[in-house]
Amino acid sequence: MFEYVEQNGKKWANIVRLLKNSRNEHSIKNKFNSLLKKQAKSNKNLSESELYPLIIARIRSAISN
Repeated sequence: MFEYVEQNGKKWANIVRLLKNSRNEHSIKNKFNSLLKKQAKSNKNLSESELYPLIIARIRSAISN
């Protein structure tokens, strides 16, 4: 999801279709913002666009472990 947002912007309807998920646009947007806020708290100096690579790296790390 974060990779898609990084490349294509916050087009929630497209993200819902991409994820083929039972969640609606509103819940996807809320999940995204929740994860972003958690990451922002621990990295106060970074902008939103700088947080995306960090979040993507953490997700990949979690998946590979």
